Amino acid sequence: VAETIGRLGAIRPRAIDTSVVALEMSLHLSADRVDQAFRRGKSWLAGVKDPGRDALALASVLSVRSHPEHAAQLLVPLADKSSDEALVRAASQAEIDSGQGLKALRRIEALAERKSSPIGTDLAILRLRLAASLRQYRKTSDAAEALGVGAIPAELLAVTAAAAVHAGRPGISEAVGRRLAEEQHR
Repeated sequence: VAETIGRLGAIRPRAIDTSVVALEMSLHLSADRVDQAFRRGKSWLAGVKDPGRDALALASVLSVRSHPEHAAQLLVPLADKSSDEALVRAASQAEIDSGQGLKALRRIEALAERKSSPIGTDLAILRLRLAASLRQYRKTSDAAEALGVGAIPAELLAVTAAAAVHAGRPGISEAVGRRLAEEQHR
């Protein structure tokens, strides 16, 4: 079936869109042709005007089928040039899933530095969660400060306070303590 879709694309290129390429990739993956699926996605992205948008759909096929390293290979080159938070988040998640958490953290931090406004809450929480899981105390404190103590999920408060103590940032651990005290009195 994947070959039939490929022939259709050769005969009628406009009949093929990203969803059809995703199906074709999925069929290759079902037949355990991972490299062929990856190459098909990569060649499709090379020929479209807005590869960032299409890359999300194609990379998700690879990630869902347990090939996050290939998903990262599709996404990272695009995410490195982009301020699109969805693209950066997807590339970072693929890197995390393939054991490259520190690279993912650096990518999110680079985006946070490039943007003139703060990164979105979902990406900021991913940054905090990732820095904490990597025991990057200064980076955890930086992420907490950028996010704001009030927006830190409850399950990350203790690790954030501990990281701030390790990083020599008592203001953050004190702010966490104040938040916990306020919540206890509610």
